[in-house]
Amino acid sequence: MGEAKNRRSYTQKFLLDHPMCCYCGGDTAASVRDHVPSRATFLGRKRPNELEVPACKRCNEFTRGHEQVAALAARFYPDVTSKAENEELTKLLNGVARAYPGMLREMMPSWQQQYDALTSNLTDGPTLHPLNLGPFFCASIRVLAVKLSLALHYYHLGVIVPSNAGIAVTWYSNHQLWSGDIPESWNSMFSKLYTLKQGRWDVREQFQYSWAHQAGGAFACFAGFRLSFAVAGIIYHDFHDFPPMAEMHLYAPGFVTRD
Repeated sequence: MGEAKNRRSYTQKFLLDHPMCCYCGGDTAASVRDHVPSRATFLGRKRPNELEVPACKRCNEFTRGHEQVAALAARFYPDVTSKAENEELTKLLNGVARAYPGMLREMMPSWQQQYDALTSNLTDGPTLHPLNLGPFFCASIRVLAVKLSLALHYYHLGVIVPSNAGIAVTWYSNHQLWSGDIPESWNSMFSKLYTLKQGRWDVREQFQYSWAHQAGGAFACFAGFRLSFAVAGIIYHDFHDFPPMAEMHLYAPGFVTRD
């Protein structure tokens, strides 16, 4: 009872200090203290109390299902091992199946994909399993990338991305990481790795990110989730300033696509 009351009190103070939603251009009052990435992303739902940002009800509810997909994806590799972790995985699989009927079926690889994985140089025993990551899955991971980009911009710069902005995002699988297919240009942008910390406890084995900002220019970020996948984002406050961005998808605040 007392713990719940303290959480409500903390959230009320947080929203007084951060009154506007950081996801939809700064025009909507915030009503939620949002954790980015969500608690479900982390094993045991345990994460340090960092990277909390203000969100409105609409943005919070719109991204909830997509975050569930991302939480499932974060467990792709390494495999979960304990009974508790397997129970979490089962709950996530059931939740994704309810929210997005057909997505799990979409993820099943074809016989050709399975053969290609078994004969590739990346196969390392029975723990690596190929997945077919199709349009449903990719759309959810892109929404996560937009959300994380907007949240990191607000958290580190203290500025809400305006409604006329553009957010270009992409994502990479662990197969691309191990194949060396992630462009070196991302590494050259950043000089420091961050994670979530609370005292001596951190979650660097589950989540790390980098960010960079050019004064009056672009904001960029890159984040990795275990050895499962990574997302990247670039923000310009005026979407007309964007140069051509190969293999990236362009969004506006509020998770509206500009493609």
